[in-house]
Amino acid sequence: MYFNRKNAEQKNWRMIKKGKHFLFGCSLVFAVGAALVAPSVKADAVEAKPEASSTAEGVKPAAAEEKTTYAAPAVEVAPAAVVEEKVKTTQNSKEEPVVAAEKAKEADSIQAPEVTVVYDPSALTNEEKAKVVAAVKAANPTATDVQVQADGSVVVTFADGSSANLTAAQTVKDGSQVAKSRRTRAAVAAPEITSDLKGKGSSATDVTVKAPVGSTVKLYNNDGVVIGQAVADAQGVATITPTNSLPVGEITATATPVGESESPKSTPVTATRAEKTSAGGGVSKGNDSHNTQLLVTKSHITVYPGESVKIGVTAVSKEMETFWVPNNPTAVKGLKPTGVYLETAGTETYTRRNNGYGGTVAWDQPAGDTVVTFAVRSKNNALVTRDLRVTVLELTKKLDAVPGEKVEVADLNNVSENEKNKIIAATKKANASFPPGTLYNVDQRGNLVITYPDKSTDKIDASYLVTPSNKPADTNKPADTNKPAGQAPEITSDLSGKASTPADVTVKAEPGSTVKLYNNDGVVIGEAVANNQGVATISPINSLPEGQITATSTPVGGSESAKSAPITVTKSPITYVGGGVSGDSYTQLLVTESHLTVYPGDPVNVTIQAAGSPSVEKFWIPNNPYLAKGLAYTNDRNGGFLDTAGSSTYRQRKAYYSGNVDMTQPAGSSTATYAVKNKNGKVVTRNLTITVLETSKKYTPAVVANKIEVADPNNVSAPEKAAIEKAVGDANPTLPQGTTFVADEKGNVTITYPDKSVDKIAAAYLVTPVAKEADKYTPTAKAQTVAPGSTPDAKNSIDNTGELPSGTTFAYKTPVDTATKGEKDAIVVVTYPDKSTDEVPVKVTVKDPRSDADKNDPKAKAQDIYKGSTPDAEGSIDNAGELPYGTSFAYKTPVDTETPGEKDATVVVTYPDGSKDEVPVKVTVEDPDKTSDAENNTPTAKDQTVKVGEEPKAEASIGNFDKLPKGTTFEYKTPVDTATPGEKDAIVVVTYPDTLTYEVPVKVTVKDP
Repeated sequence: MYFNRKNAEQKNWRMIKKGKHFLFGCSLVFAVGAALVAPSVKADAVEAKPEASSTAEGVKPAAAEEKTTYAAPAVEVAPAAVVEEKVKTTQNSKEEPVVAAEKAKEADSIQAPEVTVVYDPSALTNEEKAKVVAAVKAANPTATDVQVQADGSVVVTFADGSSANLTAAQTVKDGSQVAKSRRTRAAVAAPEITSDLKGKGSSATDVTVKAPVGSTVKLYNNDGVVIGQAVADAQGVATITPTNSLPVGEITATATPVGESESPKSTPVTATRAEKTSAGGGVSKGNDSHNTQLLVTKSHITVYPGESVKIGVTAVSKEMETFWVPNNPTAVKGLKPTGVYLETAGTETYTRRNNGYGGTVAWDQPAGDTVVTFAVRSKNNALVTRDLRVTVLELTKKLDAVPGEKVEVADLNNVSENEKNKIIAATKKANASFPPGTLYNVDQRGNLVITYPDKSTDKIDASYLVTPSNKPADTNKPADTNKPAGQAPEITSDLSGKASTPADVTVKAEPGSTVKLYNNDGVVIGEAVANNQGVATISPINSLPEGQITATSTPVGGSESAKSAPITVTKSPITYVGGGVSGDSYTQLLVTESHLTVYPGDPVNVTIQAAGSPSVEKFWIPNNPYLAKGLAYTNDRNGGFLDTAGSSTYRQRKAYYSGNVDMTQPAGSSTATYAVKNKNGKVVTRNLTITVLETSKKYTPAVVANKIEVADPNNVSAPEKAAIEKAVGDANPTLPQGTTFVADEKGNVTITYPDKSVDKIAAAYLVTPVAKEADKYTPTAKAQTVAPGSTPDAKNSIDNTGELPSGTTFAYKTPVDTATKGEKDAIVVVTYPDKSTDEVPVKVTVKDPRSDADKNDPKAKAQDIYKGSTPDAEGSIDNAGELPYGTSFAYKTPVDTETPGEKDATVVVTYPDGSKDEVPVKVTVEDPDKTSDAENNTPTAKDQTVKVGEEPKAEASIGNFDKLPKGTTFEYKTPVDTATPGEKDAIVVVTYPDTLTYEVPVKVTVKDP
């Protein structure tokens, strides 16, 4: 008897069920057959041999049960290179050769994973691919990368660089061919994302998830990519720091408790962009006879760095005395009051002043709120004020970092410096419009952190940036140059306690190479040439930061090396050791401090007290009494230091050493010794050490808010130097009196404190070349769509032409090919009136003017799912693979999967151009625990006799046809030959109402009447 089912590609077979077999006549046929069992896995070209228990005809299947594990067929392994066998003999045998074994590759021992049940083996969903990856990694813990194709085939790369292939037959099973096992344990509950992600889109914000204690929680973006994971703590909270900036849209999480399987995905939480709010302005009026009024055209604005602001500010009064900005006039970098405000009217009469506030927000302006207050006062002393709140948002919330072309890397767990540079170059190319000063840093796994000038960050996960190379790492390969790159140098200085000082740094490097020192901002803070002994001594142009510094070396004629291992610069420790009492019960000496560490200007207050019995004879300072300028001794009113008691009796004497360390006190340590002598000759001593640190180690000078424009950064003029020095002084009003500022010809500033210690600020933080118009403006790209054969206008490829200066021209660098359809890359050359230029990469799409919805016709496809599961909208479209790349699919309303039955639904098909189609579909929800009509009703054969030429009835060949469910139909698989007499074999196809069918072998006897 044969057991079939209609629409087998959408439904699961249930022929074999625990404890129940279907048998008819003398044959037992298993639908799944020998495909569920396979020989053991062998690697490379070794032929797979059958197990001892198997036969040449194939492996006999065991009766399937619900917990059956299906073995995979033999693994396809990438063929190894043919290596000639080298034969050697042992001393004990001249006849038995010993083959020298070649070192095994990890790929040679690849293990087949447990198969993953999928809905459609020809088009795996992202979730199904993720399950395949997990299964392969579980079977092969040393795998470093698993790439799953749409058909389920897999390429596995191992840590040694070897790789192997797994066929789809080894990794996935069609859901219609593998029995769905019932749960043997309670399902792991989906976790809950508890973070509020409003306004967090496009930022690398931490995400908190409520999950079972100890479970591993994974965060998924809307591409189905894991963008971070963490373990839930004892309170059941996992705090995940994403490896990729949160997408604008839905994110989900899963939890995997120890020893359990991964949970379903959580309810999605939507990350949204920060809203740019604003509020209109208005007029504030004074209660005075002069009718004093103040207009500010906005009350609140929200901007990003790099955006322009223009606010109108108008004051009117019968007699105006002053019109000014008393609060935060220049607190937002790049913005300032515009027009002519009024410090005092004097004897003049002013009734109206039209001014403003605006500019372009500096790229490095930190996020936050600033309230700018405008004010006008009349001559009769009526004061009117009005506020403008400026909210600056992080650049990361405006800019969407996109990955560039993937870079092949030899080792996914240890990305080389050369590979990191390629990743950065590809990302820069893909994000050419990012602001100047944007920094890129790649970690050893290929994850990228982008730091914008305002210090906000974006992240791109390595999965979007790198792909494994089949080639082994080439450690000798030069870094993208025909000339050799230098080896990474080694910083040999001990920089403990050197933070905030321009201490010399020694670096070991190739003799003659140029060595550069970098601070943790990536700024070069000094360079020198390595001497004949391979040592470069660098005098920094910027004080060393607290944190890590690195160095590179560039040999003559070569390229710059990778950065050295970082060395950490630390602050000088502030040492404090409390004092105490020395001596015995007859003679004692108290000093309240033993060791103090101070800066010039710091206060010191130490008490020294002597006691003696029967009397103190002498109390003095035998060694180094004065430890620092500015400190002095004073005696207690009851008596202090004592040269000799003579005939007098003193039981106690007390003195003080106090004051403020003089600002000119040089750094260093000094120790004073105090002593007391008893009448009986007993002497007790105790020391006090004071360490004075350099003033430079106390202060971290601030850089200027607005860099000074200079005509030539390599030859700063005297007036420009003076402006730089003044700006640094103004930025550091709290530095000690007497501090001097000196700028050199490159704009580097040396700060000298009264104690002669120095700080340095590199010119990179202080000066900027006089901006060309190309530096002042940032044209942004705008996608343009044109018809085939037309000529696009370059100006239409620039989004913000209205913000650029009058007289700016636009032209394509090379003509755009519009003869063929498709998206074309082009470059618009923007030429400003001062002849400086910007080149803007743009996209021009040449296409049919019809929408994607007009050009495509999605077809419905019936879909069967189990109760409680989530249907895939794409699975309800029969020709999804024929629709344009980037098309998305979603149910218009969620499908009810809690109750079995056929459900009507609508799939919304959204095309890349934004047009949509709505497709009515059917989704059948099945109960996995409900047995089929075929399993509950077994048709029995019944012999039937007919006359020659008479047509037999199929139901008459079924003995219990009247006992089968209502709606069951019967038909012969092929017509019965009744033209000749005799016993004829036939098959009756019994079709149940639930569409399952049985094929029943029967006998029909044809007799000649």
